[in-house]
Amino acid sequence: MYLTIKIAVGVALGIAICALIWMYSPVQVTRNSPASISISYVDVVSIMLTAVSVILGALGFVVAILAFIGWNSIGDKVTTASREFLRESVKEGGDLHALVKKEAKSIIYRGIEPVDTEFEEEADDGEKV
Repeated sequence: MYLTIKIAVGVALGIAICALIWMYSPVQVTRNSPASISISYVDVVSIMLTAVSVILGALGFVVAILAFIGWNSIGDKVTTASREFLRESVKEGGDLHALVKKEAKSIIYRGIEPVDTEFEEEADDGEKV
């Protein structure tokens, strides 16, 4: 929102400066007047459109530079945050540590079934198997 306000203020100041220059300029705008210091309406429109094009080009260049800097800044912040998150998660008691421990146990004990407890109870009663 601040950027929009800054752009609006800049455009308003630009228009005000152009109006002041226009009012106090020694150049007269006429329609095909043979005066020595005069320009036609077509020339004024061409100059104004050229000025707007140059301003928009410069603004686009500045926005591109800021976008590149912002993108690098975002990338650095994401890298820092992800490293910190992984450090905290891998520590003893962290979420990732518990997940890795659980997965390691499931891989280690895969295929191993618990001993039949009924079989052990019968063996304790004095029956020999």
